[in-house]
Amino acid sequence: MGKNDLKRDKQFKRHLAQQLQVEQPPQSYLQAVQDAFDSLPDELPVKARPLRTFARACATLAACAVLVAAGAFGLNRANPGLMESLPGVGQLFQQLNGTVDLPQETENHSLPTPTPIPQDPSQLEEQQAEERAPFQPVSVQNDVEGTDDSFTVEDAWSDGIYLHLCMTARLSDPAWQQEEFLFTQTEPYMEDSETFQVTVDGAAAELVTPLEIRVFTLEEASDDGSSLYRAEWVAKLPHKLSHSQEMEVSLSLSCLTGGSSGLVSLPDYQLDFRVTADTSRNFLWNTLAEEPPVEDNGVSLQWVESTPTNLRFSVEVPFFGRMSYTMLTPAEEADFATSAAPLGIYPLLSTPEGDLLQDSSVEWSPNSLEDVYYAGPYTGVGTFVAPAEDVPYVVLTLYEYPPYSTEEGATIANNRVVAEFTIDLETRQVYASQHYRDQGLEKLSLANSLKEDRTPTPVNGYICADPSLYGDPLQVALFTPDLDYHPVAVYCYSGDTLVCIAYSHPQNEYNSYEETGDGTELAYYEDENGSYRADIIASPTIQGGQTYKRMQFRVYNTAGIEFTRLELVDVETGQVLIEDIQRAYYHQADEVFGTQLEAYQYGEAAVEPSPSPPAVESRLQEDAGS
Repeated sequence: MGKNDLKRDKQFKRHLAQQLQVEQPPQSYLQAVQDAFDSLPDELPVKARPLRTFARACATLAACAVLVAAGAFGLNRANPGLMESLPGVGQLFQQLNGTVDLPQETENHSLPTPTPIPQDPSQLEEQQAEERAPFQPVSVQNDVEGTDDSFTVEDAWSDGIYLHLCMTARLSDPAWQQEEFLFTQTEPYMEDSETFQVTVDGAAAELVTPLEIRVFTLEEASDDGSSLYRAEWVAKLPHKLSHSQEMEVSLSLSCLTGGSSGLVSLPDYQLDFRVTADTSRNFLWNTLAEEPPVEDNGVSLQWVESTPTNLRFSVEVPFFGRMSYTMLTPAEEADFATSAAPLGIYPLLSTPEGDLLQDSSVEWSPNSLEDVYYAGPYTGVGTFVAPAEDVPYVVLTLYEYPPYSTEEGATIANNRVVAEFTIDLETRQVYASQHYRDQGLEKLSLANSLKEDRTPTPVNGYICADPSLYGDPLQVALFTPDLDYHPVAVYCYSGDTLVCIAYSHPQNEYNSYEETGDGTELAYYEDENGSYRADIIASPTIQGGQTYKRMQFRVYNTAGIEFTRLELVDVETGQVLIEDIQRAYYHQADEVFGTQLEAYQYGEAAVEPSPSPPAVESRLQEDAGS
């Protein structure tokens, strides 16, 4: 602030006087300052004496400081509000008067780091615009004689990026009343048969409403036999429009199809109207890369596009590791072809109240996140439903693991935050923040993530994959750091009945080959009852260059069998190595992720080992002696 700013800014002086109820400083303060100036000498000595001059100047300044300070403290006692509002020293008097807390060791973690400089309120006011004029509905009748069918656009508005359409269709034939939904495709849910077209200024607009909900829904079935259907769809403009810019919109519709009865109406609807763009609620940050991205823990937020339609953003995430480092995977994905997704790429958007915004999509590039030979960075574009108009800011948080699950007991309690950003919709700023600390969450540093051992504690030397109990074939996968061959078998139970046994086989018994995507052949053992294969896996799917043996069992002809327990047994000694492979997987997953899978599925009851299996009722295995 310039030294004359307060003098020049009369509006600020009037505002300050009104707020503090003080027109000018007290007379005692003015008198103290005047006495200080009166004490100064009228002229300097004729003979130059630098040291004495310097000492006298210091003494004079010190005296002035003492007097001014004394006057200031006197004024503070008379009117503390005035002194607390003064630039520079106001905070000192706030602390002296006890009207502000001194800094404590515990900080407000929700504050941005670093704290941004708010925009000038006048700039924000300039970005606001007048309320848009109401849309005048437009309608068209069906030209077919004997019908009163019509198509109406009841409302249309645009934020300059998207076009929102609120439409109704009225059909006069009573046969339509049995239809709950109308489709605008000649073949429902087939995109290439879509007959509804939107053009803006002569260029085609893209319908972004998902195909599965792009329908007209029955709203009213009238006594006269007519039916009223309603739809609210969104189209992306072929080009962005500036505020108050007008566009020419054309809609065409040539088919309405019933979903259940097969009724078809072939109208030739054509509507033309104008819409004026209203961009006053848009917040576009760095969409043209005009400034550096915001970074947190190696993660960078590239740009933000917030409109009344949706909130989109782009983030770049470095390599934090892979899900396969936990070695906890479904048995059918034990080759890690689809379970080596990167860590740290799981975003959530939340409001200050903690409500989550629904995500439409998060698209990552490169598209093949399971490419085990690519180690980042990963660029993702997220599209979320727009927050309500009164939401002041939203928090974008990226997590180590998927942050939510629809399966009971599968919520990951040990999930850590890799980065957090606040998108302030009021001040129109973007910055790194720490709201997650208020929720008791921890942050996973990039350096520690690449060093951390995520594998669970083995059970008798084995890490279990999640077996596929309900498929045909039944699949079981195990991992062990012991690379030597040891004969083991999987005992498969339905209730208390041993249904089948799947044995391991040494490599010299392998009799079949499977061609992989890169043209190589993998050998394995197979007979009419199932198959077995063991191979060695290492980096990049396994962390830190560790080496494991992967054992994969498949049991054929299992359709309709309800398996309740799978047991791993040492063939040579008869020792039960794992009593329940499914439960062991849940236990190991709970250890790594902090889930509650074992408790939810099994409660507190323990599974007792079976020292000797009951009578074998096997349809799938040869004589046990073989």
